[in-house]
Amino acid sequence: MLSDEDMRILAATVVFLIVLIIAFALWWKSRKASEDRTFRCPRCGSKVGREDEVCHSCGALLERSGFECPQCHAEVNPSYSACPKCGLVFKEEIFKCPNCGNMVEKDIKVCPHCGRRIWSPVKHPEEK
Repeated sequence: MLSDEDMRILAATVVFLIVLIIAFALWWKSRKASEDRTFRCPRCGSKVGREDEVCHSCGALLERSGFECPQCHAEVNPSYSACPKCGLVFKEEIFKCPNCGNMVEKDIKVCPHCGRRIWSPVKHPEEK
């Protein structure tokens, strides 16, 4: 049988391990969420934020190639009728310009409000 002292040590060890597992799970979740908000600079490969307009490493101008999904915030090619990440089906034919926030038509390539190019011919990986 275990003594009272051994039982306390065992209980403290179990509590410590549970706290450690929870802390790791929270860290992992925040790490994955952080990765969803970044992408690689096409020029130098450095990680840049989805909202960045300039790469902080090489100074390259970063252009958006679509609009943000209102449900999962993934960047979506304007030619898609559903989000490739979460599957949300888009019913509206207008979207927010990722630069100025004004509403633009689905198939437009340049925002008439700010002049920002908001579409580039990027195909979904499943399309051939």
